[in-house]
Amino acid sequence: MLNRKMIGLLALLLSAGLSLSACGDDDAGKKDNNTNNTQPDAGDEGDTAGEGDTTGEGDATGDADTSDPETGCEQDTCAEGYECNAEATACVPAPTGCDLTGEDRPARCDEAPADAEFGPSSIVTAFRIAESDENCCFDLNGNGEPDNALSIVNSLGDVNGGIQGSIESGSLVLLFEHDGLDDLANSSPYTLNVWLGESVEAPVTGPFVIDPTSVDQGTHPQASLPNAKIENGVLTAGPGIVDISVSLEGLLDAPLSLRISKAQIEATVDASSTLEDGVVIKDANPALNGGKLGGAVRVDDLVSAVNSFAAASCECLGLEGADFVNLEGVAPSCADTPNNTCEADSTCASLTQACGFLPTIGILVDVDTDGDGEDDALSIGTTFDTDAAKISGIGSVQ
Repeated sequence: MLNRKMIGLLALLLSAGLSLSACGDDDAGKKDNNTNNTQPDAGDEGDTAGEGDTTGEGDATGDADTSDPETGCEQDTCAEGYECNAEATACVPAPTGCDLTGEDRPARCDEAPADAEFGPSSIVTAFRIAESDENCCFDLNGNGEPDNALSIVNSLGDVNGGIQGSIESGSLVLLFEHDGLDDLANSSPYTLNVWLGESVEAPVTGPFVIDPTSVDQGTHPQASLPNAKIENGVLTAGPGIVDISVSLEGLLDAPLSLRISKAQIEATVDASSTLEDGVVIKDANPALNGGKLGGAVRVDDLVSAVNSFAAASCECLGLEGADFVNLEGVAPSCADTPNNTCEADSTCASLTQACGFLPTIGILVDVDTDGDGEDDALSIGTTFDTDAAKISGIGSVQ
């Protein structure tokens, strides 16, 4: 059984991440594992020998190879949010947010924090990972059924209780900013920004200050979902690609970063909402249980997040520069740690306890995020409520 710290770690990786979409540093061209290599072949003209097969004698048929294709993908085969890199062998994430250039670069990327003005906002008051049998989630793989493979985290312990406790204590403050919202019944299209707020004392009241770690550049959020709109009182937003970074002082020694694909929201707007005070989402529609938020976590992104965290925070594992988690296809496994000196109740020790769970991830994958025809991610569905909120500004970098 995983301890409480590990439950909190998994819950915040898999659920808080869904609330935070982002435009972090583009890592296209850096991803590299045993089966998802986005680097070109070592040779300039194909195989490592440079002239066909490494044996130099051609195929068994007697016909020698000519050269490898320039790329293993075409733009029209890549899923939304991905692009075909002409120098790589796979679809790679397209730049987003402040990584964009020219006319595509958001104006808020170059705005001074002191000049920031915020639209109608909401604070998340309830958040939970849905159970596997709940009809609350999005159909992410097109099979006509709601997808929520990561409901399995509920079997690890009281994950939802840990999340809710953090929300009610004020240690986890999640804020929605409805940037450009002009009508609460039938709106023009706008952007739904999601911010991590600075911690507050319970009982949780505003106005709220944005944690600067959730700012991309200027006043542009790491977290945002495009295509937001309200029609007949129902809010929808996304789908979008999200990169998130969550820093939890006192629990984790380094931020956790994760990319969420196909992230989207659907929620009923409560009649008590106003443009001046903020947007309320409650159980007005029992079929939605408040709002629903879903997406998919790529296995290689999850592995990268864990390895980055272990490298930054878990010297006690004795890895000496090696990856803690290795990936074969979509099946992760932990490296041996014979020099492990981590304290028994530490978060780093809890990572090793999760190793027995990792092989099941390859069985659970159910979403193809990049359009190559192979499932590479695990779906997740969550539900949430909000109260009205006001954002007063962005906190200072310590």
